[in-house]
Amino acid sequence: MNFDNAILWLATRNARSFKECKEAGIADWLLVGAHRRAWAFVVRYVADNPGVIPPLSLIKDDSGIEVVPVEDGVTIRYVAEKLFERKQFGILQHHVVETGKILERGDQKAALERTLGDAEKLRRLRTAGLRVHTLADTVRDVQDQYRRVAAGARGIEFPWESLNQITFGMHPGTLTFWVARPSTGKTWAAAISAVFAWLKGHRVLIVSPEMDRVELAERIVSYHGRFNYSSLISGMLGAYAEPKFDEEIEFLADPVRSFADRFFILDDDVMMSPTAIEEAVDAVEPDVLYVDSTYMLRVVDDERFRKYFGKGDKKERVDAVAEWLRSNGRRRRIATAAVSQLSREAKKIKKKSQRKVKEGVSTGGLEDTLAFTDVILQHSHNVFALMRDDDMALNKQMAVVILKVRRPIKMTRTVMLNWNMDTMDFSEIGPETEPQFEDRGYDDVEPF
Repeated sequence: MNFDNAILWLATRNARSFKECKEAGIADWLLVGAHRRAWAFVVRYVADNPGVIPPLSLIKDDSGIEVVPVEDGVTIRYVAEKLFERKQFGILQHHVVETGKILERGDQKAALERTLGDAEKLRRLRTAGLRVHTLADTVRDVQDQYRRVAAGARGIEFPWESLNQITFGMHPGTLTFWVARPSTGKTWAAAISAVFAWLKGHRVLIVSPEMDRVELAERIVSYHGRFNYSSLISGMLGAYAEPKFDEEIEFLADPVRSFADRFFILDDDVMMSPTAIEEAVDAVEPDVLYVDSTYMLRVVDDERFRKYFGKGDKKERVDAVAEWLRSNGRRRRIATAAVSQLSREAKKIKKKSQRKVKEGVSTGGLEDTLAFTDVILQHSHNVFALMRDDDMALNKQMAVVILKVRRPIKMTRTVMLNWNMDTMDFSEIGPETEPQFEDRGYDDVEPF
């Protein structure tokens, strides 16, 4: 395999792949000949056009290199390792030859200086290959991130502005959890967020261990087309709405008009293991991954989870899944949103506490009622709990209780939403132009 061509092909697939190559330590000095010039051109082009990858035709015009596809299954990590091994071999080979010549002349001091110099090169190469970064390398990333935030850049946005103001959206490598009691609206929250991200131009993958793709798509069609959900699933849309329903289906079935081929659903029970999901992510290359009902993933099919099976402890298995979700998102540089449950204790919040939750001055202790697990708060960047008392159910409303966010500041703890399945109205109720931050320190919100 031509590893120089391979890394150029992998790096120019999209902006995320290019960033992954940079994080793997790929630099022009690892490549040889015109491929080195081609890589330098790609780096300059992306620096001048942030987030935009140059077309292969421009790379050929600048360097004379025609980048060709590599076979499926070749990963950036594999190619990077081979390039580092090649560079290491080259340094060692050159060292033996040149140092031998120096020793033949009897210049022991020069040979020692040469050896120490080559040893330092190998040390730096080893450090880069292990993805260990110096502070000097990293501070530029801090500067870039600051400038993006200062310019108003956001990650993948939520449909609700107050959450965007608090979180700046879901950024690559972050993990967001939606938690609630059964049948409260967790899957709806994930589906609404997924549709919103898709309509913003992002590639979306939903993994659904609990419901099949048709059931999930019913919700998506209902929300996107603003059809009464109960009427849609019961076949009772009526003479007025049915023609609009057919038009909606024709629109979504046409990827040229709707871009619905950027929205992916994985519901095959055989594919519900973490390894299978990773393979799907690599194939689909989503910007954001949504995992419904994480506690139902088939971890029994993954060797790396075997140590949890003998104990019969669902809590420890769910803990391991939460840890995997964060790790997978970081390694693949994608935003991840997942769904889990609150325990029955969440239903026992007293009326007084419920009122404080709705007023945004308390979380009601919901963070202590996460079912099966005690590490979701630890591994997640954002955790949102859905809560609805009898009054909110009657008024078709929902409270999003903010248990954790990635920004280390105090804020109003609750965002109130409409939650109307008849009109498909899930809008925020009375959003403020700015979140209501309190100036009392950072004691109970963990930083990103």
